[in-house]
Amino acid sequence: TSGSTSGSTSGSGSTSTGASSTGSKSGSGSPSTSGGASSGSAASSSSSTAPPLSFNATLSERYLGYSYAAYCPQPTLASWNCTWCSGLGDAVFSATQFFVDPVDGGFGYAGFDSDDNTIVVVFRGTVMTSLQNWISDLESAKSVAYPGCEGCLAAEGFYTAYSNLQSQVLAGFEALRREHPSASVVFSGHSLGAAIATFAALDVAENFDVVPALQTFGCPRTGNLAFAHHVNAVVARDASMRMVWEADIVPHLPTVSLGFNHFNTEVWMPLDDSGFVVCNEKPFGEDPNCADSVSAIDFSVEDHLSYYNYKEGCGDDLA
Repeated sequence: TSGSTSGSTSGSGSTSTGASSTGSKSGSGSPSTSGGASSGSAASSSSSTAPPLSFNATLSERYLGYSYAAYCPQPTLASWNCTWCSGLGDAVFSATQFFVDPVDGGFGYAGFDSDDNTIVVVFRGTVMTSLQNWISDLESAKSVAYPGCEGCLAAEGFYTAYSNLQSQVLAGFEALRREHPSASVVFSGHSLGAAIATFAALDVAENFDVVPALQTFGCPRTGNLAFAHHVNAVVARDASMRMVWEADIVPHLPTVSLGFNHFNTEVWMPLDDSGFVVCNEKPFGEDPNCADSVSAIDFSVEDHLSYYNYKEGCGDDLA
């Protein structure tokens, strides 16, 4: 089982934490993410000035539970009565805000974890029935200008998916922030939900006095290099991670050849399950010794659906 482990990078090389690849759906602790909001222009502060990620495998597994819970029906989340809901360790969580795009099917929820004094905002990923078509679309993704950030280009589909939920997200977050003004803030999601969470975290940071953390799983590339720097300038770097599980195909899309680039910090589980690696931050967001070392012939949809060796979904198979 996975335990609470930590590891960090200082830019000189990738660091293995030694954490195992499976574990219980539990965890404790919360990243400290409260503070002043960052400005909206492209990041000029270098990654070397930001504190490195302190990776906690048990905590990240907890956020995977939140992310997978987003695949459950809304009434189940409203009563917080699902397999993942009951498997979040010390979390005492109440989901009070829901975001629904009735046209394109986007969905998310938010609530308060009173154990950690944390506002948690989560978005659902792509359902398995449409995953293959979505992966095909990623191969020809288009970019659009990201407002308020010079030179920043964002993946059009992901940005649109968030924009369709934007007014609900900001209103829901405002309500939670009013009730819990001192709470930390964490955005999370798996797959498409990870990409939407990225845009939501930026938007909330630009509209409220918070520095949110990102805990994402199987996130595709969401923009160009300037956008990646912008993400890292806005979010809480010491509490934000972008996990890639083994040969998961989705984080390799859209491709670098199309002008896309990941943001830091990647946490990778190698193909041999040898333990999590907190990846080097140079070249920015694309450590050649981590997920980028996987050959395209080995890219796997199955790995995308199996973070921490749990199947994507509401967890009915675990009940």
